[in-house]
Amino acid sequence: MGGVAAAVEAGAEAPDPPKQKGGKGKLILLGAPVLVIALGGGVWFSGMLPHLLGHGEAQQSEGQHEPKLTEPVFVDVPEMIVNLDGNTRHPSYLKLQAKLELGRKEDTGIVQAAMPRLVDMF
Repeated sequence: MGGVAAAVEAGAEAPDPPKQKGGKGKLILLGAPVLVIALGGGVWFSGMLPHLLGHGEAQQSEGQHEPKLTEPVFVDVPEMIVNLDGNTRHPSYLKLQAKLELGRKEDTGIVQAAMPRLVDMF
């Protein structure tokens, strides 16, 4: 029996298996930046971040000097029919009618002068 007891004691003194290190540490190191980025994105897209950084006050003071807005001016683009050649048996056509919105009435002459180039772009 002395031999069995010695063997049991020798087995008890055997080195412990290696422990897994950093399971929670890795999770924190990977999760913290993801959480910070997600919170930062949420604050940015909610519109709160510019106010927290003080950008909202500067925009409000600039808004006081805003010039008087004028009515927009619309210029008609001539109606166009375009062939959408798709190498199919059935031809496809597109009928386009558009209007351009101008911020100033003075720009109407410039747009009318450039209208042939605008139509060629389509």
